[in-house]
Amino acid sequence: KPLTAEQLYDSLLTLQGKPDQADRSWEKHVRNREDWVLQFVSSLENDENDEASHFDGTITQALAMMNGSLVERTVSPQQNTALDRLVQASLSDVEKFERVCLSVLSRQPTPSEVALFRKLTRPLRDIRNPREREMLLASRLEDAVWAYLNSSEFIINH
Repeated sequence: KPLTAEQLYDSLLTLQGKPDQADRSWEKHVRNREDWVLQFVSSLENDENDEASHFDGTITQALAMMNGSLVERTVSPQQNTALDRLVQASLSDVEKFERVCLSVLSRQPTPSEVALFRKLTRPLRDIRNPREREMLLASRLEDAVWAYLNSSEFIINH
């Protein structure tokens, strides 16, 4: 069954490794969550002219997951403290990729996923400037997080 909009919101905040720090008050956090969730809810009139809300979960959700500001904050090491710490951790590139997979999908990457990640990061070995190499690795990990967030495996609640 697909995650609800509320579950998606909470999952994205969890992946950021911190509560919504910009919103130090509970009321503001709840308001931000409700505003985000409203993107996916539409009102329908029933036979008695009462309004009922339902979760849309189609094109609107896909667009928000592909290029919404909350997803952008989640995939960006500059805005996601957990991802930034992972990029700077003393781990191999593959171990960092494994942590991304565990964080987003709660499973180890498959051998084919690891092989693809190694292929994508192979050119990084030739970069001698540590800062440039770190920035490019961060970009590869950011892409992996984005791809996993937009996969049906993430959206479907197991």
